[in-house]
Amino acid sequence: MRTRAIALMTAAALAASPATFLATDAGAKTKKHHAGQACNPKKKPPKGFKCKKNKKGKFVLVKG
Repeated sequence: MRTRAIALMTAAALAASPATFLATDAGAKTKKHHAGQACNPKKKPPKGFKCKKNKKGKFVLVKG
Protein backbone atom coordinates (compact mmCIF):
# COMPACT_ATOMS: atom_id res chain seq x y z
CA MET A 1 0.00 0.00 0.00
CA ARG A 2 2.80 2.38 0.91
CA THR A 3 4.71 1.77 -2.35
CA ARG A 4 1.54 2.39 -4.34
CA ALA A 5 1.01 5.74 -2.59
CA ILE A 6 4.61 6.74 -3.24
CA ALA A 7 4.26 5.76 -6.91
CA LEU A 8 1.08 7.82 -7.26
CA MET A 9 2.69 10.87 -5.63
CA THR A 10 5.75 10.56 -7.89
CA ALA A 11 3.56 10.28 -11.00
CA ALA A 12 1.53 13.31 -9.93
CA ALA A 13 4.69 15.35 -9.29
CA LEU A 14 6.10 14.44 -12.72
CA ALA A 15 2.81 15.29 -14.42
CA ALA A 16 2.69 18.72 -12.76
CA SER A 17 6.34 19.65 -13.34
CA PRO A 18 6.22 20.23 -17.15
CA ALA A 19 3.27 22.61 -16.75
CA THR A 20 5.13 24.56 -14.07
CA PHE A 21 8.27 24.65 -16.20
CA LEU A 22 6.40 25.99 -19.23
CA ALA A 23 4.62 28.63 -17.18
CA THR A 24 7.80 29.99 -15.59
CA ASP A 25 10.03 29.96 -18.72
CA ALA A 26 7.48 31.33 -21.19
CA GLY A 27 8.92 34.87 -21.07
CA ALA A 28 12.55 33.75 -21.22
CA LYS A 29 12.21 32.33 -24.73
CA THR A 30 11.99 35.72 -26.48
CA LYS A 31 15.28 37.16 -27.69
CA LYS A 32 16.14 40.78 -28.37
CA HIS A 33 17.23 41.73 -31.87
CA HIS A 34 20.87 42.66 -32.37
CA ALA A 35 23.12 43.82 -35.20
CA GLY A 36 24.55 40.90 -37.16
CA GLN A 37 21.53 38.69 -36.59
CA ALA A 38 20.25 36.91 -39.71
CA CYS A 39 17.20 38.43 -41.38
CA ASN A 40 14.94 37.96 -44.39
CA PRO A 41 14.93 40.81 -46.94
CA LYS A 42 11.33 40.00 -47.90
CA LYS A 43 10.06 40.66 -44.36
CA LYS A 44 9.93 43.97 -42.52
CA PRO A 45 12.93 44.34 -40.18
CA PRO A 46 12.43 45.19 -36.48
CA LYS A 47 12.18 48.83 -35.43
CA GLY A 48 15.58 50.56 -35.55
CA PHE A 49 17.19 48.04 -37.91
CA LYS A 50 17.67 47.52 -41.64
CA CYS A 51 18.27 44.26 -43.48
CA LYS A 52 21.45 44.43 -45.60
CA LYS A 53 23.74 41.97 -47.35
CA ASN A 54 27.11 41.41 -45.64
CA LYS A 55 30.50 40.52 -47.22
CA LYS A 56 29.62 36.84 -47.32
CA GLY A 57 26.39 37.51 -49.23
CA LYS A 58 24.05 36.78 -46.31
CA PHE A 59 21.38 39.18 -45.10
CA VAL A 60 21.90 40.51 -41.57
CA LEU A 61 20.42 43.23 -39.37
CA VAL A 62 22.22 46.58 -39.30
CA LYS A 63 21.44 49.50 -36.99
CA GLY A 64 19.93 52.21 -38.98
